[in-house]
Amino acid sequence: MTIRHQAILSWVLVVLLVSCGDSSQVSWRDLSLTMPDGWRVAENRDTVLTITNGEVAPSPGVAGSDDVLVQFQVVNSASPDSSRQLVRDDGGVIEEDEPIELGGAKGTRLTWVWTTNGIPTREMILIVPSRSLEILFQPVALAGTENAPEVFAAHRDEFEAIITSLSFGAPVWVGR
Repeated sequence: MTIRHQAILSWVLVVLLVSCGDSSQVSWRDLSLTMPDGWRVAENRDTVLTITNGEVAPSPGVAGSDDVLVQFQVVNSASPDSSRQLVRDDGGVIEEDEPIELGGAKGTRLTWVWTTNGIPTREMILIVPSRSLEILFQPVALAGTENAPEVFAAHRDEFEAIITSLSFGAPVWVGR
């Protein structure tokens, strides 16, 4: 076999191995997670990762969406108290407020209901101050829909699977 043939075979092998890999595994900054079946990465930047089962910005006028998203965001002042205050200021009601451990890091889980732009919704946020991280779980609420709390509830098992799959590596420090 010639060197050229060996190079071509090596390239084909690499392509096959990459295509057979687990595309549901996502690494971002210092964390890794497993996405539920059918989910995809919608946004991947230095300080924001968004994963979804559908569209982050669906077409206007589309009603009855069952889309949800999870957004990981670096927030230098990540604090449960500031999130609690934001919910209260916007007229929301906190349903869950509890400590949680995420991949070895201590955090807080808040789940609340509120109305945003006339649309009732239910959302959850995990705040991990030691990682300057907030993780928002929410339905993609569309104008004219009122089922966002039910959509959230229908996807709660997927949200919990994401939470359970999280693991952290060494912290990533972003320069100013």
